[in-house]
Amino acid sequence: MEDLQIPVKQQTKNPFPQPTHTADSWSSGLVLLLIVLALTASIGGLFWEGLYRDSEKIQAAWFVNDLVTLIVVLPLMLGAWWQARQQRFTAGLLLNGLLVYLFYNYAFYLFGALFNAFFLLYVLLVAGSFYALALRLVNMDWMMLRQRTQRLPKVGWVSAFMVFIALPLLLAEGGMVLQATLSGKVPETPSVIFALDLTVVVPASLLAGILLWRRDTWGYLLAVLMSVKAFTYGIVLTVMTVYIPYALGGEMDPLLPFYLFVMLAGGLSLVYLLREPEKPWMAASKVARTLVLTLLFFNGLSATFGGWQLASDPSGASMEMPLSLLNGFFPDYRIPGLILGIVIGGGSWLVFALALSRQSRYGWWIALLGAALVFWIIVQLMIVQQFHVLQAVYGGIGGVLILLGLYLQRRTKPHITNET
Repeated sequence: MEDLQIPVKQQTKNPFPQPTHTADSWSSGLVLLLIVLALTASIGGLFWEGLYRDSEKIQAAWFVNDLVTLIVVLPLMLGAWWQARQQRFTAGLLLNGLLVYLFYNYAFYLFGALFNAFFLLYVLLVAGSFYALALRLVNMDWMMLRQRTQRLPKVGWVSAFMVFIALPLLLAEGGMVLQATLSGKVPETPSVIFALDLTVVVPASLLAGILLWRRDTWGYLLAVLMSVKAFTYGIVLTVMTVYIPYALGGEMDPLLPFYLFVMLAGGLSLVYLLREPEKPWMAASKVARTLVLTLLFFNGLSATFGGWQLASDPSGASMEMPLSLLNGFFPDYRIPGLILGIVIGGGSWLVFALALSRQSRYGWWIALLGAALVFWIIVQLMIVQQFHVLQAVYGGIGGVLILLGLYLQRRTKPHITNET
């Protein structure tokens, strides 16, 4: 009989490690030290004249990084640290994501900036954020994490967003690396960007999307970490895109709509993952509708502006698009500009109004607009016979709109009641 009791004890044993006070104290102290070090680095970068020895454009990028770290990331980090000490589980998850930001952000300084007086400070920030995150993951309440993963109402749209982050980076940066390798030319983009995105962001985002779809605990954790990264670095890239042309002159980065989308969708994804679940279908529908409205707004804004520029300057010079790209299909950019501005831009605003007012069958209109956007990109590729990362971005937005439109159309059915 004693032999029969052994398997029972083994089956009831908790497979998840329990948090320990010692590891929690070490990680808490290390995080506080990192906050002080990052505060020093950001203030020094903003006010120490002559600290950075890089080109004017790179110095402007460091200025934006330091500014966002100081006024956005560090206040969030201090608040999350304090709440995590009060045993707030979601605050601890947010803190983990902000440690990923510190690691990723200061890796650029450590490996990408010309040597300066803060080099050892960058070493401490990169190494410290890595080991602080490792300590926190080892000491995490994995049983609670698994429960949150299983209680999450819907994970499809978050999984799609994670994959959407990874694929454009993989195609664009991987393509540039492959092209540079085959041609033997050094790419203009600093190699540290390729190194960090292709080794950290792309695999982590892909894994988050795949594993979260399967409701794996690691998928939920990675999705939280990458949502924080998307939100915070989306802010950095958005501010940088606006600030650099203002400070130094030149054209604004055409990827601004993509950066805005990453920032807003990352913030929505983070809120959705950290909040307490509501009614199973209502919570997901609210988030999906908000994401759709965001996509429609920025698609309408960018398509209207781009269409107006092409129609008002059919030569394409204002957008640095030579007429040779048209390959004889059109004499100039006037007709493509009108189609872009009226059909894609105007259609986006129309569907935005329908979705905002929740008109009948608005999900079908969202899906139809997404299909039109995908068709527009396919025709564009056939005409210009060249690939640009923006085509992947807007094609991806069209695909997401199709999926979310069909999802919202199906989810509006519970609102329908039959009067007798």
